[in-house]
Amino acid sequence: MDSQGLEISPEEYERGPKVCEVIIACCQHDPNVRPSREDVLRILGGESWANIRAHRITAQRDAVGAVGAVLLIGLAFLGVAALAA
Repeated sequence: MDSQGLEISPEEYERGPKVCEVIIACCQHDPNVRPSREDVLRILGGESWANIRAHRITAQRDAVGAVGAVLLIGLAFLGVAALAA
């Protein structure tokens, strides 16, 4: 049996809180709230899960706004076409 030291390096101590944050984020009941693989890598890279979620929510709101604008333009176009007929 090879005897190796069980000393923990300072880098491993720094990783602990990040790993805990990943575990907590991945254990959310709603799968839509859990981080993606890319999000996990970002957390392990130092970005906070709260910051990632805030950006995700903003992106979703922007997407919904864009879809709403397209639908509004489509309805306006149909209204003009109906008046012209």
